[in-house]
Amino acid sequence: MEFRIEDILKNIIPGMIFIIGILIFYFNGFSYPDFISFISTDIKEYSEIILVLLLVASYIAGYLVDSLSSILEYYFIYRIFGTPSLKLLTGKGDRIKLVNHVAVLDNINTKCYTPQTLQVFNKKYWENRKRAAELFKHANILKDSNANSEMIKRNLEFYNSYVFSRNLAFAFLCTFCIAMILQFEYLSLSKIILLSIILIILFIRRRDRSYYYSRQILQASKY
Repeated sequence: MEFRIEDILKNIIPGMIFIIGILIFYFNGFSYPDFISFISTDIKEYSEIILVLLLVASYIAGYLVDSLSSILEYYFIYRIFGTPSLKLLTGKGDRIKLVNHVAVLDNINTKCYTPQTLQVFNKKYWENRKRAAELFKHANILKDSNANSEMIKRNLEFYNSYVFSRNLAFAFLCTFCIAMILQFEYLSLSKIILLSIILIILFIRRRDRSYYYSRQILQASKY
């Protein structure tokens, strides 16, 4: 099995954030002399072993976070709020939009033989969401047949960036939930607000990266 830099971005870094968060709350119960003693003896004596174990634990934790974030994103974000494809394919949005959505729809219709794709999105919201998701699946198929090496490279870059931002957000969410459950009495209001702001920023970034990736896939299905 080939180890790639994407594994660090997708698994090890989010996993390490989760592990470090757990360790911080674990050491919170230590007195200062016990903590100094632990750092000066155990950490110093077994630093190489601890480093290897930390990397392994981070990768495993990151792998679990990746699986969990994929499930949570689908059921608690996409199933409730919809996927980015609906706004992109209808040309909506101010900051992130698909300006050539009509041409993309026409291309999907021509190559996938789906006459209904050119119909205007004027049905009920839930029906439009379902249609947009189906169209995005067709776009994914067309994207895989795109032989443009530069486009393939861009697809991979956008995918890795999206997955990294998603895993990072959900890793922080898991750590935040553990902190609120196990260490709530040690958290001041200012700390809770700070952690909440960081969490909101990470999830806004996850949403943006999801839109960027979806837009790239729709573009790659045509060009």
